Amino acid sequence: MVGAPSFAPPLRTRAGLSDLVRRDESGVEYLIALAGTADGSGKLRVRARAIVCAVGCQPVSAEAETNVAVGGSAP
Repeated sequence: MVGAPSFAPPLRTRAGLSDLVRRDESGVEYLIALAGTADGSGKLRVRARAIVCAVGCQPVSAEAETNVAVGGSAP
């Protein structure tokens, strides 16, 4: 987890293999739990890191961002 709004902190800051929901040729999917403590709207930012081995092994990382809304500010 790179950043979460103060009104929706993550229950955990890291996800590992035990948190994997889906894994196939198109990618992987993890569930991330947030604790909504107040109404608000803001950005959630995450970073994924992995080691990819094809011809040799290389570390890779990617970041993603989405909107989070809790309570009366939810669409």
